[in-house]
Amino acid sequence: MAVADPLHVAMRMANKLAHDLPRNLDIAILRHAVRQLVTATASPAAVPIRKRRRRVVRAGYWAERKRAQRARARAAKAATEATG
Repeated sequence: MAVADPLHVAMRMANKLAHDLPRNLDIAILRHAVRQLVTATASPAAVPIRKRRRRVVRAGYWAERKRAQRARARAAKAATEATG
């Protein structure tokens, strides 16, 4: 069994005292102080990496987009040929 962090041992003992002696203000203050100390010294949680999501679209959507893109390209080409 690995040796626990001393702050976590203190927190466990404060929790046990609080459960054994309910409604004791001194124990509650001790428990709160130990909990604040443990959270202040704890390492920050790792932030998960955001994964890139694939966009879900209806069937034929990308083909329709490509057709529109090609039509715009043809129209722009025709407009440049007509003017120049």
